[in-house]
Amino acid sequence: MGLLDKLMPPGKVDIILDKYSFNYGDKVAGRVILTAKKPIHATGLKVKIQATERINQYGAKNSSTVRVAFRFEQPVDGEKDYTGGEYPFEMLLPAQNPGMQSGLSGNVETAVNVVKALQGSFSSKSLSWSIGAELNIPNSNDLGKSVQINVV
Repeated sequence: MGLLDKLMPPGKVDIILDKYSFNYGDKVAGRVILTAKKPIHATGLKVKIQATERINQYGAKNSSTVRVAFRFEQPVDGEKDYTGGEYPFEMLLPAQNPGMQSGLSGNVETAVNVVKALQGSFSSKSLSWSIGAELNIPNSNDLGKSVQINVV
């Protein structure tokens, strides 16, 4: 095995979804497509749904925070030698928006934000959703792919 073989990934993972725009509570269906140059021994293939929330705070001091607001993983296949192929999957999105939650009721949170804005500080929040697939390869870099989706 040459140096180039060690540097090049042993295959590729792609994700094909039935659609890319969803409502909360919808089913996400698709296929993970694995292309392998040769058999790849892996501990498993999994898919995940993830929502990442970015919070920007403006005022005397500007700051930005990123956190995972939601994450769900499920196995698609287990430990074996993977030679490629298509692996269908289905997952459910949460029934409601997991981000943007401060623990306050909507009216109270709005009032708090108005007071902060009058004091010269305010924040903005945005939520990004993705579907990912990962082939877990022991003692090597995993193969993975992530695609953005729209959830409203």
